[in-house]
Formats: sequence, C-alpha cells, structure tokens
Amino acid sequence: MNFKDFEAKNIIKYNFNLATACTMKTGGCAKYAFFPTTKEEMAEVILFLKNEKIKCKILGNGSNVIFPDSGYSGAVVLTSGLKELEISENTDSDTVKFYVGAGYSLTSLALKMCKLGFAGLEFAYGIPASVGGAVFMNAGAYGGEMGFVIDSVEYLDESNSVCTLTNDKDKGYFTYRHSFFTDHPEYVILGATLKLCKDESVNPLEIAEKNMQARKDKQPLEYPSCGSAFKRPQGYFAGALIEQAGLKGKGIGGAFVSEKHAGFVVNKGGATTSDVVNLLEYVKNVVFERSGVTLEPEINVIED
Repeated sequence: MNFKDFEAKNIIKYNFNLATACTMKTGGCAKYAFFPTTKEEMAEVILFLKNEKIKCKILGNGSNVIFPDSGYSGAVVLTSGLKELEISENTDSDTVKFYVGAGYSLTSLALKMCKLGFAGLEFAYGIPASVGGAVFMNAGAYGGEMGFVIDSVEYLDESNSVCTLTNDKDKGYFTYRHSFFTDHPEYVILGATLKLCKDESVNPLEIAEKNMQARKDKQPLEYPSCGSAFKRPQGYFAGALIEQAGLKGKGIGGAFVSEKHAGFVVNKGGATTSDVVNLLEYVKNVVFERSGVTLEPEINVIED
C-alpha cells in the first residue's frame, strides 16, 4: 500500500483540521488523516504507518483529547467508519450479547439498546464518545461504566495481529477511567462485544432519559468542551473543589471554567489548546494550594 492507494480508496486527507474532529474545537492541522471503513482497511493503514515510520494517534469522537495549536506532524486515524453492529443473541431473551464497531456512537448505541428494553447502558446516553474511545478510557457516569458491560474487546496488537481480550473481572482490566488499553496505547481497538440484560423491575429508557435531562440541567452542553476536565479524586469531587477555590468563571483566553458546572472547562469562542492547557494547570495549582488535593486532568493533551 502507498499514499496513492489510499487516495484511490478515498480514505486519506492531507492537512486535516483537527479542531473539526475534537469536541473542544481547538488544535491545528494533522499532516495526514485516515478514515478506514472496515477492520481490514484499519489494519492496512496501521501497517502502512508503521512501515513508513509515521507516528499516529487513533481518534474516535475526540471527546477527551486536544492537539497542539501548531498541529500534529504525524497521522490521525479516525474510527468513525467502523460502525458494525451485530446482535448475536435473540433480543427476546433475558440477555443480549452483541458486537459493535469502535466508531459507533456510544449515545446512539445506548438509546437503541434501551429502546429494546436491555439494561446496562443507561449511564452512557449522552456521553459524547465513540465505543472505542469509551472502552479505552472506561467511560462512565451515574454509577455505571463500560467495564461492567464489556464481554470482550477485539484489537490489533503491536504486530498488527487481530486479538481478543476477554474481560476477566478478577484481572482488573477495567478500573476507574483506566483500562488494559490505556496501559497499551500501541494497541488499536477495533470493536467490542457487550452483554446486557433484561430486568422487568426497571425501565432502561426511562432511566437513560432521566440521566440525559440531568446532563442538560447541570452541564454546559451549549459550549464545546471535553466533558469532565479532571478525574474524581478519591474522597472528593473535582467540581466541588474547583468551586470552593473560587474558580467558577475563571478564564484564560477563550477557555473558561464553566459557571454552570465547575468540573468543566469550556471553549466560549476562539479558545486555543494553549488556553485550555494553561487553564487546566492554573486550576490544578490553585486547588492544591487551597485544599492540598492534586487534581489529575481527564483531558488527554497530545504532544507533537
């Protein structure tokens, strides 16, 4: 494979504007961007980049990542074309197991399964992530997380072989905002098999819609952001610590601590990645001075 082969397949772009692929809407341009539509194309792209010694980052919905304002001199590989959904067990039974591609919208998946009456993904309705990104960071909310519903994950290893990780709860593959894959960023998630159940005592769609309304009421969804800016420190809540430090509304350039929810950093217009990074560092320092608690950013800041 070469660049012309990918051009012929229409799965490559040059000087790609990263702000269009990240929910914070900041960042410069990537030298290359690839858009594989099948697992086979993904493997071809990854092998090509390795052979050409071109560094790369895998992007789902870009909901917890920001790139430098100066751009990225390597390649970004977007999983948005990997939207396979295979329900392998009868949805009339009490459980359902299904394979879903890494690029599938987590919110769309959660809504679909809740409408079918299966419980387990109610927490995910409204999380602006792809399935692959959610698996990678073990996304969660409202008492649920991906690790609770993952049966197995299909991925490419460092030799570009397709492998399967079976979710053994005793091995701790998925913990708070952390997974086997955050320890192995060289692996490329292709998709996951999830397992949900029916419980006549709950209405999954009702719970999901209640969670979505809570997001709308409490979160600054009207502005670009990466969701929660900091991980929850043990024994505390990041938003509460930031608010207690008097930082609601604090801004640097176009980046601001949300006045609606202090746990969010938002782009009110014209923010740069540098603005966001500087604000995160400022908030981290002030909170430590006031409370002695060290906040850990949940936003993944990419370096070129």
